[in-house]
Amino acid sequence: MVFAVAELTLGPRRTLAVGYACSLVGTCYARFGVSRPPGHLLHLPAAFAQVRDTGPSAAVIGLGLLVSWRFGARWTALGVVLLTTAMTVLDPELAGYEHMAALVTAALLLLADGIARRQAARRLTARRQAARAAHGHGSRSLEGVVAGGEGAVLGDR
Repeated sequence: MVFAVAELTLGPRRTLAVGYACSLVGTCYARFGVSRPPGHLLHLPAAFAQVRDTGPSAAVIGLGLLVSWRFGARWTALGVVLLTTAMTVLDPELAGYEHMAALVTAALLLLADGIARRQAARRLTARRQAARAAHGHGSRSLEGVVAGGEGAVLGDR
C-alpha cells in the first residue's frame, strides 16, 4: 500500500528514487556501522555483518514518512517515527537500524524539498511582481483586474 500511495502522490520516478535512496542509505549505514570500532557513535555489533536483510522495509519506512509529512498527515508521520524508534530501542536488530537510517534519509529529502519549494515560490512571486510593474499595474492584484474593480477580488461581487 505504501508504494501505491507513494506512486499516486509522488509519481513513479520519485517513488523509485526515494525508495532506493532510503534502502541504499540503510544498507550502507549497516556496513559502515559494523566497520566502526566499539565505542564509536555509529558502531553496530559485528554479529550484524552476518545478517541479511533482503526486504523493502527501509524503503517503506522512508516513503511512509516522506509521503505522510509532505501531504499533511503529521500524526501519521509522527507515528512512523515514534514506532520505528521504539521498535529499534526495544528490539535492537539490524533492520531497526536500517529503518532509522531510512528515516534520516527521508527527513533530509523533505528538508531539501521544502527549501526547493520555497525558492521556487520566491522566484515565481518575483516574476509576477516584475510582470505587474512592466504592465503598469503597480501593486493591484491580478484578481482585481479580472474582476473589474480597483480593489475587487473574484467572488466579492
